Amino acid sequence: MRIRLTNCSLINKNLLILDRAIQIEDGLIEAKGSMQDSIRWPKADKELSLTGYIVLPGLMDAHMHLLNWALRHNQPSLDDVRSIDELLLLLGNQVHKQQEEGDSRPIVLGGWNEELYPEHRPPTLQELDEISGQIPIVLTRICGHVCVVNSAILRDFAWQEFASKEPGSVGFDQDGQPNGFLSESAMMKLLSLHENMSNNKQKELLLLGLKSMAAYGLTAIASQETNSLDDLDFLTALMEIYEKEEALPAYCAQIGLSHPDEIPEFLALREEFRGHPDITISSIKLFKDGSLGGRTALLHEPYCDEPSKTGLDLIPYTDLLQWFQKANKAGVQLTIHAIGDRAIAEIISAFTEACRTDPERANPNRHTIIHCQITDDDLLRRLSETNLAVIAQPLFARSDWSMALSRLGETRRNLAYDYRCVVDLGIHQAFSSDSPIESANPLLTLAAAIDHPQPDKSLSLSEAVAASSVEVAYILGMEGKSGQLDPGSPADITVIKARSEAELQAAYLRQLSIALTIREGKIIYRDPEI
Repeated sequence: MRIRLTNCSLINKNLLILDRAIQIEDGLIEAKGSMQDSIRWPKADKELSLTGYIVLPGLMDAHMHLLNWALRHNQPSLDDVRSIDELLLLLGNQVHKQQEEGDSRPIVLGGWNEELYPEHRPPTLQELDEISGQIPIVLTRICGHVCVVNSAILRDFAWQEFASKEPGSVGFDQDGQPNGFLSESAMMKLLSLHENMSNNKQKELLLLGLKSMAAYGLTAIASQETNSLDDLDFLTALMEIYEKEEALPAYCAQIGLSHPDEIPEFLALREEFRGHPDITISSIKLFKDGSLGGRTALLHEPYCDEPSKTGLDLIPYTDLLQWFQKANKAGVQLTIHAIGDRAIAEIISAFTEACRTDPERANPNRHTIIHCQITDDDLLRRLSETNLAVIAQPLFARSDWSMALSRLGETRRNLAYDYRCVVDLGIHQAFSSDSPIESANPLLTLAAAIDHPQPDKSLSLSEAVAASSVEVAYILGMEGKSGQLDPGSPADITVIKARSEAELQAAYLRQLSIALTIREGKIIYRDPEI
């Protein structure tokens, strides 16, 4: 079937070209040119006039947490709470509701952010206990790396194990008693015990997430839902969804593992899904450190607002080296969470030590650092001397800016979040939302990239679009298949409801919506007016 998009606009090196047309056949872009050119093209079976709207290569998100996004949009959320009193009122209402229904299941809510509260502090164990000492309560911070719990959780959770093997992941008060704060491995284990859901519930949430991503203009997402090969039920749910629903974005799974010896099982899983039209087992996801907001990102120098801390090292250097060595041998991609400068430096060193041949140094597996936030010029130069790639979140620069000043001080903060330098050094950089940490709307990511708090670190719109399309395709091993609008490329297309260059400024981008999303020639989202 041939589909022709008429009366559209295209961006070419930041210039807007009007009166364009694109023809699609069998999932591929067959032709691209002017409206006059299209007169000579083979007749289309269907024409859609875009009334001047701007066509972009299909936008993609290089790293998010789709199931968690859907969960946050399907239950009470702390994202919009702006004070401790408001948080406790919301939580109290939820406890009261469950008590009336005779429901004693744990309450797990996410999104608190003490930086936004006039109290400038997180909720406490004592405050949670006052609301309920019987119903277990877990409240996760916006960063997804720290939580606060009530005593009902601590009574049944083996926190002592984590206090011993990962010091810093369990908080203590001045008397040496747990203060209700858990982070990193301790928090992940706790959540794995309390977030089990049925296949039907997973399908409901994942379908909500995928349809919402299509409405955001995303043609593909890379997402992490699990930290264990024992927790793969979401893949069954996804397969059942795609059997019934064709009009959805592609899904690339980033699977968390705990030890390099699990790589053979990962390879078997990847092989099981090889050739699936919608689902790809993409990479192994690791955590080298935690979050800046939670003060668990691994830094060379102490935190300015808590000098006793430099963060948590979640993968010792010798283990990191082993990960690279075994991943290279197996031919699998590592995507490694690293925010702090020491975490990033150790990844660079381990990669360099593990890659002893020119083919390995070329990074054919596309090993990638997710976040790569706290850097300086020397660290980025070191990074550019490797072929490691980066997945960055431009929305973090603006949302973190004040908090980063408190955590890092002005000098370190002003050297960080340098997406401009990464591009100038020729490092492959793809963009993501890390949703639900930030909005999954890719237009907000584009706006943040062209409107950095430090203007000299801003990107051009064409650079930002590339980081949200062709560079994501590169990191996912899909280059040549996605991210372009050239004849012969897959027809992955995002149409935004803008008609002029003025509407491509950051302030306007933040207000725009999507007119049409096409994946491999199939319309997966269509605004009613199109």
